[in-house]
Amino acid sequence: MQLPDVSTQQLPQYFSPINWVGMENIALPLQLNNKTILSTADIHINVPKENTKGIHMSRVFLQLQKLTDINANTIETQLRQIIATHQADNTNQARLTLHFKLPIQQYALKTPQISGWKYYPITIQAQLNAEELILCYTVDIEYSSTCPCSAALSRQIIKDQLIHDFTNADQINKSEIADWITQHASLATPHSQRSTAQVSITSKVDIDVYQLIQTIENTLQTATQTAVKRADEQAFAQRNGQNLMFVEDAARRIGHVLKNKYSLWHTKVTHYESLHSHNAVAYLDQTLT
Repeated sequence: MQLPDVSTQQLPQYFSPINWVGMENIALPLQLNNKTILSTADIHINVPKENTKGIHMSRVFLQLQKLTDINANTIETQLRQIIATHQADNTNQARLTLHFKLPIQQYALKTPQISGWKYYPITIQAQLNAEELILCYTVDIEYSSTCPCSAALSRQIIKDQLIHDFTNADQINKSEIADWITQHASLATPHSQRSTAQVSITSKVDIDVYQLIQTIENTLQTATQTAVKRADEQAFAQRNGQNLMFVEDAARRIGHVLKNKYSLWHTKVTHYESLHSHNAVAYLDQTLT
């Protein structure tokens, strides 16, 4: 029995090309560096033919199921095949967006052999236009940021209290200073907060996301931790104290390292303020010239 197909047997009420049409949030396990990644996929094609009633969703869906690996060659191959399924509609563009969380094992800063796992949100958008594949990799990286202004204000309070407490002392020995610091060095503490650097790299070839994450974390120095003991927490506090950052500082640090590695990039830095109920943000990018 032949089933009805209104997409070919009826015309639309209004005629117009469609920029993008497709499906989103498709479950799609894939391989990245020989590891299984549980991703979701958004797939779209353009429809230049203005009287197309509806695309063949099943053709696009089933062709997408043949994608097995996250790399430029396999993605381009499948996008070309997806475009080929709709030649009757003059389709000449396809766009794939992959969303997943990349698990990376992180070891403690000081304590040997203890570790935990972090998930890094990744988005990869691949767009095939006029025989050219353009890839955009976006990753979110968490870190800690300590406010330079707050640190300076805290130091002033501690300094003023030290002067007050020893105003009448003709001489101060090391043990007295050490005892005073132990009791009073936390009279004021600078505020810090969990922060996020969102970094996007546009390229025509594959980007090593592991290397990208490592590059950003190395330049910021204060990536959030997993397994910690007291020695690791102390080392983390020291890193924060040695890397005081406004959002502008963090954005420029990231930009400095990215411009030496990539031609086209964008970053958004967000500090989820503990002083304010609003966030501090900075944007920085480099475009092709």
